[in-house]
Amino acid sequence: MSPDGPLVKSIKRNCNIADAASWGRYSLCGLLMRLRELYYSEHGLQPWRRTEKTRISEWIGAREALWSEIDGEPFGRIEMEGTDGAPLYFDPFDPAGINAILADRMMVYGAGYGPGLQATFFLAEIIGREKIDGLEIYTCGREYARDLSAPPAMLAENTVFARLESNENLIWQKFQEYKAKPSGLLHVAFSHYGLASGHGRPADADSETDPEAARMLSAISMEELRTYIKHELGEAAERKRLGPAWAELLLGTRDARHAVFLRAVKDVLADTCPEGMLRHIVDTRKTGSLAFYAAFLAGYRKPLSARMEKAIGLFFEKGTEGSRDGWAGLGKAVGETHEETKAIASKILQSGSPAQLIGDAIKKLSPAEPG
Repeated sequence: MSPDGPLVKSIKRNCNIADAASWGRYSLCGLLMRLRELYYSEHGLQPWRRTEKTRISEWIGAREALWSEIDGEPFGRIEMEGTDGAPLYFDPFDPAGINAILADRMMVYGAGYGPGLQATFFLAEIIGREKIDGLEIYTCGREYARDLSAPPAMLAENTVFARLESNENLIWQKFQEYKAKPSGLLHVAFSHYGLASGHGRPADADSETDPEAARMLSAISMEELRTYIKHELGEAAERKRLGPAWAELLLGTRDARHAVFLRAVKDVLADTCPEGMLRHIVDTRKTGSLAFYAAFLAGYRKPLSARMEKAIGLFFEKGTEGSRDGWAGLGKAVGETHEETKAIASKILQSGSPAQLIGDAIKKLSPAEPG
């Protein structure tokens, strides 16, 4: 795929316009991290490859200058070549139309709105495709265009996009945390995958100096990506159960904390429902995925999952990994967490003053950092 072709150029321009409008929502640390990831993506580098900091700094300076230049511009049409070579033009929020043309080219285009109604776009190669419960599942490899917002997996209408590049970034971040402090849940997770030495120190995977560690990080990313797909399947199932009222409530709230809380409730429901990620982890006894899940719990999801988090802690502390009773106990905690969270969602939907109810729930949970 040529980086100078009309398809990639038109999508990249919209990605830059989206970033120009949304970069201010990130903390300085978060913005720099996402810029680094974007640099690596645009240069076809995996996150554990070393590159000169001056090159990244110069690139960031140029990107920020570009944002100032195009800030406020409208999104443009997507241009691509038809089968006869003639140019075709599409609305940027018409992924179905664009993907109908891309189907034979092993590429997929994604477009939509993320948290805060921020626009997001990407173009990636297809490395896997399947259909589950009426949903089209795309596993994406190399990304030819993307913006700062790049979740490892996302649900858009009836399509799930699982993005390997994004998950490699996520796993690499956690691996860096583990190297700084090789203990706790991350030690369990990486040790389960064999990426730790006998002394509890992980292998050096900062560059090509340890190709085996790099290979293992890539394999972990792919395996965990398959697990994240189950979250999106759970989200699709819960979307039907909650009905349109939940989406209307989320779109209608003007309080940022309330919006974050509502998304957390939906995420916990998606993880703990019969179709969701935690039920899949328990049923398949994926110890590494369980440890990663607990290590990633944060914001309002953490207190909403307090019963389940306690069960996970006991599971590892008592050394019941792999035992029938240990997994059965986890399954029970997952089911109870789903029922508790479902009750919270039902009360909010049935309330005549949901804002008051949400505010009270937030005060009761009062996490250190909502998210």
